[in-house]
Amino acid sequence: MRTYEALSAAYFLLLAVAGLFAPVEKPRRAVGCLCALAAVVPVSIASTTSGLVRDWAPLAYIAAGYWIPSLFVSGVAAHVVVERWLLRTDTSLRHWLPPMPAWAVPVFEVAYLACYFLVPIGFLLVFIAGSPDDVNRFWTAVLISGYVCYGTLPWLQSRPPRVLAPFDCARGGPRTPPSIAHVNVFVLSRISHGWNTFPSGHAAMAFAVAFALAPVSVPAAMAAAIVAIGVAIGAAAGGYHFALDVVVGALVAMAGCAVVFGL
Repeated sequence: MRTYEALSAAYFLLLAVAGLFAPVEKPRRAVGCLCALAAVVPVSIASTTSGLVRDWAPLAYIAAGYWIPSLFVSGVAAHVVVERWLLRTDTSLRHWLPPMPAWAVPVFEVAYLACYFLVPIGFLLVFIAGSPDDVNRFWTAVLISGYVCYGTLPWLQSRPPRVLAPFDCARGGPRTPPSIAHVNVFVLSRISHGWNTFPSGHAAMAFAVAFALAPVSVPAAMAAAIVAIGVAIGAAAGGYHFALDVVVGALVAMAGCAVVFGL
């Protein structure tokens, strides 16, 4: 079994155990069984399918790893304490940040939208130009970064800042989103569970892709790093994540990649 497959199985098993302690309103047995079933999938794929399926299966692990923790959201006001803390921290951090020029707002909205394409494109480059070891390290770095962010949701529940306190990052007043922001909101309404992940999974995995590409192609890693910075700025500027989410997400990616690549 490859490292990222064992990591995925362990992650879903830990979620099953977390169901015993998290304030889950849904039947605990059903949620636990779902997590256990998800843990079996990587093991089954590793033992019964071809290398091509195993190479691309982590895209499904990412989706499941993101959605399953949302089943632990209690639906009560337990998230209010976390939200107040994040809002206070966000206000403090943004006080030290320069205002964003109006022309840059749509640029970083586009950059944030790119986060959905960065992982598959990054892996495609590794799949074409890298070795099996590069594939294993890439997915291990990306998945560990994502799982750390997604796995906190049962205990650190919050809504995105754009829902709690809409703001205009360019002028400091009530914001009117550019058209690309409407695209982002539309995409999120279709593929997101609507909860904020702390740290930011988007930022963490975007930076993990950049770090994981370095052994395969330095130019590609540099290009991915530029996109990752854009994703991070767009996430915070557009109110999709708190500023602290983004900062900690980047640190998670750095720590995860340091472990994976032995830095």
